[in-house]
Amino acid sequence: MKSGVNTILIGALAILAFGIGIWFGTHRQDAAQPPVIVQDSVITVLPKPKKLKEFVLQETKGTPFTLASLKNHYSIVFFGYTSCPDVCPTTLLVLSRLYKKLEQAGESKDIQVVFVSVDPKRDNAKKLEKYVSYFNKAFIGVTGMAEQIAVLAGQLGASYKVNDQGKSDNYEVDHTGLMFVVNPDGEFAAILSPPHDADLIRSRLKLLKQIEKR
Repeated sequence: MKSGVNTILIGALAILAFGIGIWFGTHRQDAAQPPVIVQDSVITVLPKPKKLKEFVLQETKGTPFTLASLKNHYSIVFFGYTSCPDVCPTTLLVLSRLYKKLEQAGESKDIQVVFVSVDPKRDNAKKLEKYVSYFNKAFIGVTGMAEQIAVLAGQLGASYKVNDQGKSDNYEVDHTGLMFVVNPDGEFAAILSPPHDADLIRSRLKLLKQIEKR
């Protein structure tokens, strides 16, 4: 049985391209990103998961969201904001389809989806809760003070820029379309690249789990 799994894994790895040197833009606290072990158009898997440092954000119900909150699950972390006109709703719809597929297959117990708002000025707890729940009630919405958000975003290499000139609340936020996978040990393990597709993400999550079991 083990040799069969290894064969499947080797076959899957064989069709993936190896790559290094992904640049994630601004808001990085770690200038040097680790090399990757596997890279295709869907996922980039790091050869050694990166340990994350402690951070403190807030869930929509007021509960602290910390490094411990990311443990014991494979967490798909996406950064955005509720006023986003396109990337955020499109991505969350894909994640909603993914989660439903995982639930139907009995594979959702060790997966959690975390939406981090980088626009705390407009995204209060009530607004963020309503927004995230619209896509899936199991999804977790979190935010915090700008410097707190930057602690987590910097460790994952998530780029964003809040274009708030202070003159009105009608402003846009530039942010990455990448999603970041944190493993059950609370380590940064992989990146999911757009355009996102529920079936492809599901298959790559299975591959990631196989790699981490080796």
